[in-house]
Amino acid sequence: MTTVLIIGLFSLSYELEVLLKQEGLSCKAISVKNLDQYNPKEHLVIVPYLSNFIREDLYNKAIKHGFKPFTYVSSNATYTSKYPPGAGSIIFPGVYVGYNTKIAIGTILMPNVVVSHDSVIEEYSYISPGVNIASFVTVSKNCFLGIGATIKPRIILPPSSKLGAGANLTKNFTIKSTFIGNPAKNI
Repeated sequence: MTTVLIIGLFSLSYELEVLLKQEGLSCKAISVKNLDQYNPKEHLVIVPYLSNFIREDLYNKAIKHGFKPFTYVSSNATYTSKYPPGAGSIIFPGVYVGYNTKIAIGTILMPNVVVSHDSVIEEYSYISPGVNIASFVTVSKNCFLGIGATIKPRIILPPSSKLGAGANLTKNFTIKSTFIGNPAKNI
């Protein structure tokens, strides 16, 4: 049986380890420093780091060493998209992903996230619990969405932007920034 190596020794790693074991998967949380002790032919890797940039860097290092990313979609998530989630994505219990939605490599969708139909979540974005993303939305690469944030239909969130907890994004912005409030404003 192939073992999934969970890179990182912190609470999110241990939460993921519990979920994977509940689903009958062999897994082990390890420090990135110990990655070279494992055979890439016998192990897959998953990187649940909160930092988008660290997560991207660690996936790239693991892939250079010959490891393949493991994609986790909880059996308690509803994934209706015709597109499979990107390699190394993590989709927690209670998540809903709508039809025609694209989830890119290394993305994390925490519990109770709703992503409506025809939306795109680009590489290495982190979506906190309780976020609601309407239809025809693009969350660009390396974005962070805080707990309970909302994005209205047909919005494009610029790359590397942050949307604060509880923020309600109702219009497009063209520059990377941090957005807070209801309606969300660039700070």
